[in-house]
Amino acid sequence: MKKVRRTTLTIQTERLVVMSPSRCLYGLCADCGDEVRLLTVDQASILARVNSRQIYHLVEAGELHFIDSECGLLVCFKSLNGSKLTLY
Repeated sequence: MKKVRRTTLTIQTERLVVMSPSRCLYGLCADCGDEVRLLTVDQASILARVNSRQIYHLVEAGELHFIDSECGLLVCFKSLNGSKLTLY
């Protein structure tokens, strides 16, 4: 009779998000009263591990500070970091 050897492998993955400092936007958040890093909705959704719809929902609910600019909605990083979402 042939012996069967079983091995269990556990693979743990990690996601690395790199945001180039040269492409970061800074601006004055009226709600924070401070100069903060501003994120696009896509950047905010990647950092918070949610879809962009959830970011828009939090903006509408007043949980995230934002600036409506020519290039679209920009989310205040300080408010995103202080929200109930877990960031990378």
